[in-house]
Amino acid sequence: MECLSKFREEDVITEVLKSINLKSVVFSRSELRSPWGFSIPEQEWAGFHIVTRGKCWLRFGEDEDAVVLGEGDLAILTRGDEHVLTDNPGTPPKSLDISLVREMVDESRTYRIGGNGPVTELICGGFFFSDQKLNPLLSTLPRLIHTRGGRRQAAPWLRMTWKYILEELKANQPGGESVITKLSDILFIQAVRAFLASTEGSRLGWLRALKDPQIGFALNLIHSQPESAWTLQSLGARVGMSRSSFADHFHSIVGESPMQYLSRWRLHTAAVQLRTTAAKLSQIAAGAGYDSEFSFGRAFKRATGISPGAYRKAAGERVDELQ
Repeated sequence: MECLSKFREEDVITEVLKSINLKSVVFSRSELRSPWGFSIPEQEWAGFHIVTRGKCWLRFGEDEDAVVLGEGDLAILTRGDEHVLTDNPGTPPKSLDISLVREMVDESRTYRIGGNGPVTELICGGFFFSDQKLNPLLSTLPRLIHTRGGRRQAAPWLRMTWKYILEELKANQPGGESVITKLSDILFIQAVRAFLASTEGSRLGWLRALKDPQIGFALNLIHSQPESAWTLQSLGARVGMSRSSFADHFHSIVGESPMQYLSRWRLHTAAVQLRTTAAKLSQIAAGAGYDSEFSFGRAFKRATGISPGAYRKAAGERVDELQ
């Protein structure tokens, strides 16, 4: 059996984080005076809110349980779920249209609503991913990542980043949009890194799989050699397990079969190539382990809903619509 000690889970995590095709959009800075409350419908992107002053309550749809967001906190709604933000749990929310908000902001990109009470200030935006369902990390994140930034020791990077974003929003200078976008990209990656290092993150199936000596090594083989003609037998043999034991153990930790994971990672690597290179479809298909352009195209469309060619052509278009 090949020595498993060579495998490093950090290498796989770094690789997956680097492969995320992330586009950030900051919709507005919000100045909200109590009483206030609004509901945001389900969106195609992952929404985020940073509390830069005061506090508020966040809950999902009709759920009764609410999360308190304090000053300096970051909330990322990874699946774009419908959610409600209020100044206190008893305030009835009003439906909020993101496009309407963007029309109502002033020159400093500030949206103002509410009464005459205490002020809560937020930075609100969204993260758009080209292939969230194909990325093994993004597809398993919880629907809410709540990073506490109120205490300096909790997340110093968070306070530093949102302060830079806030300064750029207030300055409204040429090139500011690009700076804000890059800072927001950093915000997401840092938040995910902090989550993976947390107690909750360590229970994530994908991360637990990386920590397992045999399954983690199998994932490393899949990630580093997606073009290889892997089978349950060959993967199991490489990590010193029988075909059935390997399949059962892999599924119990990862939540899907080895062949399903292999297919998803192959299509993910192909999507990266489609977005970032001008390589021919036949080359991309071969690099992702498919024996023909036809079989690759069929698998890609089944997973994403569109053909590889259409995916390449449409890359970034929906993000442009948000900006």
